[in-house]
Amino acid sequence: MSYEGIVNWFTKERLPCDFQSSSLLHSIADRLVDSLRSSTSLRDFADFLYHSLNLLTDLSSIPADTRIPSFSLFSHLKNSSAIVTCLAVRMGLSDRQVCLLRLGALLHDIGKVSHLGKGVEHVKGIIDFLISVKDRLLSLKKSFFAESDFADLVKLASRHHTGPAYSKYEPVSELEKLVARAVSIASATDRQGDIVITLLDSQGNKTSKFEEATHIEFLSTDQFFPHIIKTRIGQYVLSPNNPSLKLEISKLEPVKGNYLLIGEDITTQSSLSYYIGSTISLPDNICVFVADIMGIQKFVMSTRKLAGLSGGSLLIQDLEEYISDTIAEFVCPETVIFQGGGSVLAFIPDQEIGEQIKEKIQTYCHQVFDGSLQVACVIQENTVQKLMKNFGDILYDIYITELPKIKNSPYDTPKPSHIPSNRICSSCYELEVSSESKEESYCSLCHQKIKRGRKYRHDIPSLIKKREYQKENDVQYELELLRKEYSLEPARELRQIGKNIAVLAIDGNMVGRFFSQINTISDYSYRSSSVDITIRETLVKTIKDIIKKNLSEITTRAPIEEESSSEDDFLGIEVLYVGGDDLLIITKSDIALEFVDKLCENIYTAFSFESSLKTEGWEHSRAMITLSVGAAFGNYKFPIYFLLEKAFENLKNAKEQFRNNTKIDSHKTLMLPHGAISLTSVFNAMPAIRSHNFILNYQEPINNFIKIKNILNYAIRPYKSKDSKKTYKFPKSLLEIIASCSENTESQLNTVKFLYARMEHRETIEKAVQYLSAIGKDITNVKFCEYLAEFVVNENLREVVKDIMPVIGD
Repeated sequence: MSYEGIVNWFTKERLPCDFQSSSLLHSIADRLVDSLRSSTSLRDFADFLYHSLNLLTDLSSIPADTRIPSFSLFSHLKNSSAIVTCLAVRMGLSDRQVCLLRLGALLHDIGKVSHLGKGVEHVKGIIDFLISVKDRLLSLKKSFFAESDFADLVKLASRHHTGPAYSKYEPVSELEKLVARAVSIASATDRQGDIVITLLDSQGNKTSKFEEATHIEFLSTDQFFPHIIKTRIGQYVLSPNNPSLKLEISKLEPVKGNYLLIGEDITTQSSLSYYIGSTISLPDNICVFVADIMGIQKFVMSTRKLAGLSGGSLLIQDLEEYISDTIAEFVCPETVIFQGGGSVLAFIPDQEIGEQIKEKIQTYCHQVFDGSLQVACVIQENTVQKLMKNFGDILYDIYITELPKIKNSPYDTPKPSHIPSNRICSSCYELEVSSESKEESYCSLCHQKIKRGRKYRHDIPSLIKKREYQKENDVQYELELLRKEYSLEPARELRQIGKNIAVLAIDGNMVGRFFSQINTISDYSYRSSSVDITIRETLVKTIKDIIKKNLSEITTRAPIEEESSSEDDFLGIEVLYVGGDDLLIITKSDIALEFVDKLCENIYTAFSFESSLKTEGWEHSRAMITLSVGAAFGNYKFPIYFLLEKAFENLKNAKEQFRNNTKIDSHKTLMLPHGAISLTSVFNAMPAIRSHNFILNYQEPINNFIKIKNILNYAIRPYKSKDSKKTYKFPKSLLEIIASCSENTESQLNTVKFLYARMEHRETIEKAVQYLSAIGKDITNVKFCEYLAEFVVNENLREVVKDIMPVIGD
């Protein structure tokens, strides 16, 4: 069966959704039975079922509501279960009742797998599904799940609708009504869109009474996308420059049931309708819990060992997992809306449970990290009404107001004491050596990081071999598969990455602003996970593309030293940290610029939105997320701490350049640069003050960063012709001529003259042109001299060649 899937918010494209309903229902039935078989309690049963459903990707691509394809069936099941759990715990219901409610909510719309987009049929579908699996469930003879429990489950899962069409399936018991209320809250929350619809009376005032209304007003709250509104009387465009539209109700579609049918939002591919039925006020409250890890950058950077850098980022992920597991322990795993990038967002029943979760998390941090990591926690209680209609305001208040207050407030840290020189950690050079460190003189924290990094490297290959590793979107896992495919070893020391290396600190641009326009729970969850997954997938794709293009470019053989030598080939790229839109990567210097260029271009493409608005003759094309990169080049023997510090300093420069080049067009939509990079080399503890900044624009034929990338790549990569098997080399002496030129105008003019004079003698210039011709560039001697002359007279280009050339190549 083939359906249109949910809409990607960033690209406004439909995700693929092609599945066989019978096959998917069989998979759900098998997972339901396996969950009960593996359980020793009703709580286990609900936990296992949730995690099993979470692994079914088809459930995450099927829209829960075909009219509004912005949220998936799985997210609706998850949110319904989370809400009913919080409501039930607040009411003081027993653990058994809470677990049955969870199971009912997790299964309440499974009938849509076979009856997507249909009304009462999907309710019959869930009953038929559960009856079909009844014998298999009860044959397991679990003492905590009797036939009466199964009967209750059928009622809880199916009785969540009201109205004439559902008269046989209306909720009767208080528990059934509670599930129905949670489902209604989740549905109402997820139906909040970018277009706000309001009824107006003949005086132009807002009214809630349909019989008084003469006009209907549309208001776009979207700051980033234009919305094309199609109705029976015409097509209209709403944009930040022209966000509102008023139409006469009498000219629109007639009423159907409790809805006024209006038309379609072509941009989001969803129908527009207005609910005119009676609404009830919901007095329930639910708390939103946010835990945000502080000091991640300093924590990861504080070690000088490669295994410690990797282990530090893994410990951050471990802490995220611990926070999520703690919330699941006190409530249930469904209440965790999002986890990633050092932050966890969840629903919890009340303040008291929130304080218990907070205390356990902070105690764990103190015991495990000894104050090196702190977790800022916000517990905010909100009415269900606000949750349904103003979820974006709740998030804004937490992330923009409450969290910064906590992060900026003073807190106690261990006071440093005098440490004898022979007792200072050889990795961080800050803390005292721990007695538990036997191999080398490490402090307990660095020992923990290094041990974690080494264990991960040791475990992954064996897990791959046993096919036991199932974690999705794990970059390290994907890289290990690549190493295995190309017979490469993972780098365990910096020298195995390359003789010269580049540290890349990478961050997404404007991501926070996109999350300021959040309407629903599913919206937040989808956008957060979409950014995280897309960046991870794009990162792996970029590395694969470079490997396929030329394996020798990305691999390295570690330099032979006195104490050891190696015949192994290593992958010359190490991904130290990936969290949301934050990345920390070390590569061999030779591939750094090529890698950055391809990654920025691929991210730009992955998050691009294009729309042709023919009604206004305006073509709207934007990249919704791009990257800023701070790069620091140096020799592997140089202390990695300085390279890390300079990379993050350059990242700030790149983001500032990006902000300065962000514009707003005539329609008041954002025009983002395609990316930004700031780079420099580090030779000593006092690196060059100046960084070299570039704005990327892939719509230009060739921008300055591409010119720099190309000219340096030419100098370090000999080309071997496949036909003649002849090797062509670009003369590096040309770059030395450019680099040695001063800023003096007379010197620049003399250098340009010299280049053209060399053209007549043909020795060096012809070698370069032969190289370019061999790799497919159509260029003449004169054109190439013009190209080199641009480097001579452009201060930024010339200084980059002078700065970076010594730390690339052999």
